[in-house]
Amino acid sequence: HIIVSAQNIFDFVQKTFDLTREKMVVVSNYIDIDMFKPLDVHKQTDTVGFVGRLAAQKNLHNLISALEGLDLTLIIFGTGDLKEDLRDHAKSRGVQVEFRGSVPNEQIPSELNKLQVFILPSYFEGNPKVLLEAMACGMPVIATNVVGNQEIIMHKENGFLCETDPDSIRDAIRQVIENPTLKSIMGKGARQTIVESFSLERIIERELAIYLML
Repeated sequence: HIIVSAQNIFDFVQKTFDLTREKMVVVSNYIDIDMFKPLDVHKQTDTVGFVGRLAAQKNLHNLISALEGLDLTLIIFGTGDLKEDLRDHAKSRGVQVEFRGSVPNEQIPSELNKLQVFILPSYFEGNPKVLLEAMACGMPVIATNVVGNQEIIMHKENGFLCETDPDSIRDAIRQVIENPTLKSIMGKGARQTIVESFSLERIIERELAIYLML
């Protein structure tokens, strides 16, 4: 039996290797919901955040462009070859960006909880664990309407979907930031989604069922 973490990966593997669909199953990444959870920490006002590799796939140039003219600070956790290029791009656009580098995984829940909004602006994803972690923290999340993210986010219910261009990202940020009720609905929906479908307990149940079936 072949286990993959997302439907888009399932479709690719099945087609590429000409496998019968009965031999495959989707079991998502799991989240430690006791570690990644809403925390009573001081919110950093007027902040949006990203966690991940500083790579072309993550579409960070367009995210920075989207923030031009908005009174917001982008906080980036992660490392990669594009750091200096992104720093220059932010300077040319007059966008305030803080590059925090890598932090230990156990510190990520606290850092996520401090943000106003979490953004994953990628061009494509598999089963993005960082998005699941932010949702587990009860964060209002914005993600691009692309492969991977589409399987997780229900628009305006547990997150907000936008396109990959700067204008669409900017509009999404404005809609979420300026609507406290929407932020609250999405944050609660995000946490509920993770607890019900992506917790370690749920994923173990799914994997055990596969072994018992074989």
